[in-house]
Amino acid sequence: MGITRKTRKLTQLHFNICKKIGAKLDSKHQCDFVPKKLEKNREGKVTILWKQQVQTDRTITNNKPDVTIRDSKQETSTLTVVAVPRDINVVMEEGEKMLKYKDLIIEIQRM
Repeated sequence: MGITRKTRKLTQLHFNICKKIGAKLDSKHQCDFVPKKLEKNREGKVTILWKQQVQTDRTITNNKPDVTIRDSKQETSTLTVVAVPRDINVVMEEGEKMLKYKDLIIEIQRM
């Protein structure tokens, strides 16, 4: 089975984020890029996690966003979940993702 549209788009997003923060990449071209589970920028202050579980105090079923960006300098984390729906399904897909990750969002804000 080939690579899905979502995986291609997610890999492209991951590559662009890595370039933007100044992470050292094994590949100069997006088409050759294979995401690692952990990437850091050259200063080590920004970490990008690829499909990694988020540690929480209580058990959350959907706690594995597609990309997590942690900035230790600003003490922030950005969770990114990607969907590649057809044009007519955008609103529905967005609603489904929000419901799916609502518990994770609440738990992170609580912590």
